[in-house]
Amino acid sequence: MNNILFYGDTNVGRVRNNNEDAFITTALWDKRHALLAAIDGLGGYEGGEVAAAIARDTITSSLEHSRGGDCLTLLKEAVTRANNAIVEHKTSHPEHAQMGCVLTAAIVELRKDNIVLYTVHVGDTRLYSYRHGTLEKITHDHSLVGYREEIGELTEEEAMNHPRRNLVDRVVGEEKRTPDDRNFIEASVRSLEPGTQLLFCSDGLTDLVTTAEIKRVLTRDDDTLKHKCQTLINLALEHGGRDNVTVVLAAIDGEERTATTDDDEVAAPVKTDPEKPAKRHSLAPLVIAVLVTLTVLGAIAYYFLKRGNAEPTPKPATTPVVVDTVTVSDSVPAIVDSVALRADSLQRELKATQHQRDSLDAKMQDIQNQILQLNNSAQQ
Repeated sequence: MNNILFYGDTNVGRVRNNNEDAFITTALWDKRHALLAAIDGLGGYEGGEVAAAIARDTITSSLEHSRGGDCLTLLKEAVTRANNAIVEHKTSHPEHAQMGCVLTAAIVELRKDNIVLYTVHVGDTRLYSYRHGTLEKITHDHSLVGYREEIGELTEEEAMNHPRRNLVDRVVGEEKRTPDDRNFIEASVRSLEPGTQLLFCSDGLTDLVTTAEIKRVLTRDDDTLKHKCQTLINLALEHGGRDNVTVVLAAIDGEERTATTDDDEVAAPVKTDPEKPAKRHSLAPLVIAVLVTLTVLGAIAYYFLKRGNAEPTPKPATTPVVVDTVTVSDSVPAIVDSVALRADSLQRELKATQHQRDSLDAKMQDIQNQILQLNNSAQQ
């Protein structure tokens, strides 16, 4: 049985007087779901702190009172509510007119045969996954410096020391938004394996602590999440602590699966950011071609079935002919010759239609088998 373990902490740092960061670490709905987030407030003294608190409280409350529905949709709606709540607060509090925040939030869901991670992200807070020595950055920084680092134009060290590293182009609370605004929330769904660790953090960590240092901390199997969290924060403080530092760690504790079964409910990771395509060859053109073929064949089958199942010419109520999709009743000899001839004709038409349908069904089944094989290959 898998379990979700988590721990979070935040520190004001060595330079600032107040902490504009916030975080969420809570069980959600039941023991099979956890809500996790790192939030970094913007806007100067008090303003950023207020924005982060509004985001934290609104997201938590919105999801706690949600019942049913897709987790990713619920997350996007919760972040949108937080965004609009911040905008409304700014309207009535001119002293906080510049406030906002950036955040990364996720729901971890334990299913019977799968572990699913639903993620929403705005700005330059980050989410990493770590497993078997591999540290993967899941989110994309919504900043020019972060983008240049991702494409290899800047090294990690150059990005960490760049004078514009903290300029972001997406902010929670900048203007009213809707959940389906593609220029606001970056969202993704992926499956996780037992033994995976998740790291949510503000840029107070990643501006000062390298990924190599982060990886060394997460590699320590004998450490608790609390100790790893404190170690990462201490590293940021040792490197100057020039910003607030927030770290949230989660671990999927349980037996590892060695193979994927046909009962798995989650497909390969889906990323909705159109500017960051997956770095792999896509099977989409082939699958589309197959689906188009299926559509054409389906239309042909529908035509013949519709013709074969069309209402026959009205007959007297006394006609004892019963028609189904395959045969005509054997009671035909008992009726007058004219009706018998009509029944024989109808029977021949139905048999011909059935033969055509069987042929089309066989072709459609072959294509469906090919699609299944392609899907299995893509998942592997």
